[in-house]
Amino acid sequence: MPSDRRRTELLLVVALLSGPLIGAVKLITIGLAHLRRARYDLYVYRIDAFFGQPSFVLSRWVIGHPALRSVLDFSYTFIPTMMIGVFAAYLWLRPVPEMLRVTRAFALNLAAAVPIYLLIPVCGPSFAFADFPARQAGMVPHTLWLTAIPNGIPSVHMSTALLISWFLRRWTMGNIIGSLYLVLTVLATLGSGEHYLFDLLCAVPYAIAVYYGSAYSWHWSAVAAPDRLVP
Repeated sequence: MPSDRRRTELLLVVALLSGPLIGAVKLITIGLAHLRRARYDLYVYRIDAFFGQPSFVLSRWVIGHPALRSVLDFSYTFIPTMMIGVFAAYLWLRPVPEMLRVTRAFALNLAAAVPIYLLIPVCGPSFAFADFPARQAGMVPHTLWLTAIPNGIPSVHMSTALLISWFLRRWTMGNIIGSLYLVLTVLATLGSGEHYLFDLLCAVPYAIAVYYGSAYSWHWSAVAAPDRLVP
């Protein structure tokens, strides 16, 4: 059918563009690393102390379980595929306006984090502490000067997993997959030392803001896309 062909073509275009888009965001964050070298990791480390430093504790546990570490590493890098899978589900199974909202949410999720990285530069415990995941004793909070990428707050991996879980809630199997991926993302981001628990907590209101922000239609998508998809 012509409509199925249009959907397949659109899915292919999105799949091809997702890689360059994510790569562009990474290049921008790398640029931020040189634009502003101040890092506030020690302050976040002090906040995480109230929760028992879960990133340090979990990372030491993951190191002792290689099989689990492989699973978490895979889930950490699997996020673009999950995003494309959610987009495909909405492309074929939901109305066009909902599919467009998914697209806007994922795009806004990546883009809106960049200025926050510049305002609150945090690079993560594995980059801020040379002997991670060893616990740091007697640490006095102060600003660090590093060139590590400041993509800690908010955790975009966490916010993306939250959006994926929310969008997949419409289907029983999707609800199971989305919830499982969310749990794996929490374990992967903390166990790898990429994020503090505080980063993940900040991702919750950020994901909510992104979801509601995606409700506002972009002119080109709201007008042009339905004509291409609906026979």
